Amino acid sequence: MKRSAAAVALALCLSLPTRPVLAACTLGKMAELPVTMTGLRPMVPAKINGVDALFIADSGAFYSMISPASAAEHALKLAAGPYRLTTKAVGGDVTVSLTTVKIFTLADAAIPNVQFLVGGGEPGSGAVGLIGQNVLGLADVEYDLADGTIRLIRPHDCGRHALAYWASTKPYSVMDFGDARTGSRMTVGEAFVDGVKIRALFDTGASTSVLSLRAAARAGIRPGGAGVVDAGVTGGLGRRAMATWIAPFASFKIGEEEIRNTRLRIGALDLGDGTDMLIGADFFLSHRVYVANSQHKIYFTYNGGPVFNLTAAARVQAGGDAAPKAAAPLDEGRAEPTDAESFSRRGAAFAARRDFASAIADFTRAGDLAPTEAKYFRERAWRGGPTTNRPWPWPTSTRRWRSCRTMSPRAWPEPNCGSPTTTRLRRSPTWTPRRAMPPRKRTSGSASPISTPISTASRR
Repeated sequence: MKRSAAAVALALCLSLPTRPVLAACTLGKMAELPVTMTGLRPMVPAKINGVDALFIADSGAFYSMISPASAAEHALKLAAGPYRLTTKAVGGDVTVSLTTVKIFTLADAAIPNVQFLVGGGEPGSGAVGLIGQNVLGLADVEYDLADGTIRLIRPHDCGRHALAYWASTKPYSVMDFGDARTGSRMTVGEAFVDGVKIRALFDTGASTSVLSLRAAARAGIRPGGAGVVDAGVTGGLGRRAMATWIAPFASFKIGEEEIRNTRLRIGALDLGDGTDMLIGADFFLSHRVYVANSQHKIYFTYNGGPVFNLTAAARVQAGGDAAPKAAAPLDEGRAEPTDAESFSRRGAAFAARRDFASAIADFTRAGDLAPTEAKYFRERAWRGGPTTNRPWPWPTSTRRWRSCRTMSPRAWPEPNCGSPTTTRLRRSPTWTPRRAMPPRKRTSGSASPISTPISTASRR
C-alpha cells in the first residue's frame, strides 16, 4: 500500500506555478480535482483502465475503495486483504479484499498499479467507490466544494505560517488535528457542544453532519427530550441503517467559530475509535477548508448560508429555523469561472446548498458558453429546484430506453424514461391501470374456452 501511495504522489506532482503566501513561503499545486456535487456527495471523475468512472471524495476513508459490483464490472481481479482487515462505517463493519488497477487516471495523470480496497455496498449516485486519505492525505489539501474544486498542495518553506492564503482581509479559524507522532492522515480535531469537548472527524463522504448519541447525552440531550424531533434514518457502506433526530443545542464551537442556539443532527454513531461527531459535506459546502497535513492544522473560513443540513427537521417541524436558507455570496478570494464546466460545477454546489436562483444562473451561463452540450441544459432543469419547468429528457442509453418501453407507465423513473414523441404515454394524475377481465369459464369437455361443442341433435 505504501508503494501505491508513493506512485500516486509522483504522478500528481505537476510542474505548476506556485502561490506565494509570505516572502519565503510558497504553495505548489500538485493537482486540482474537479468536483461536481450530486446532492451532498462530492463526485470526482477518474478512469479505471481507460474507462470513465465517478468516485466520492471521502476525507473520512483511510484508504480508497471500490464496491464489489464495480470491481466485477471493470474485470478487476481480487486478492485477499491483510488478515482480519475490516473497515468501520456508519452502517457497520465491512470485510474487504484488495485489487490493483493497472492504470488509474486522476486529474489527467495516468498512475500505474494503484491498489484499492474492495468491499461494502454501492456508494450510490452513480459512484463506483471512494477516494480516501491514501490520495487526499499525500500533501496539504484544500476543500473548496462551493467552487467545485479540491486541490492538493505542497507547501515550501512555510514552517508554522498561516496557510489560509485566500483570507487576506477576512477572519479565519484555525485548529489542531490528529497527532503528529502517530503519522495518521485522518482529520480529527476537537469541537465543543454546549461546552462539552467532543472528538470530530472531518468527513466529506458523510452527506450530513451527525453527533453521536453518546456525546449528545454528555451534553444533556437525549431522544424524546424537549425539542428533539425524529429525522429519519441514514446509512453508509455497511448494511445497517442509523436512526437520527434533530435536537436543539445552546452552542456549537469549532476552532474560533461558534454558533449559538442551533440544532444538530444526532444518531447512534459508533465508529469504534472514539469519534463523537462527523463533520460532513454540508459543513464543507458552507466553508472553505485547508487541511495542512504538513502542520497538522486546519484553516477554514465561512462562506455563508446554513452550516448544517437539517432538511428533515424542516419537514417535521414546519415554520422552524431548520429549513436551509439561501446561501450568501461566496467569498471574494475566488476567481470567477471562465468555462462552461466550471460554471456547471459551481451551479451544482449552489443547488446542494439549496440556493436555486444562483444554481440556475450558473447552469444558464454554462449553456450559453457551450450551447451544443445538452448536459448543461439537463442540469439546469433537474437541479434548478422545484420551481423550474422540467423537460422530459431523452434516456441516456439505448439499453435504458428499451427497458423503459417494457415498463408500465406507473413504473417509469421520470428522469430516464420517455421522450418528446412519447409524452402522451406519461402517467397523468388520473391514470389508473386497466382492470383485468375475469377469466371466461370453460365449458366442460371443450377444447377451447370460446367454442361450444356441437351436439348430435343440433346437427340434425
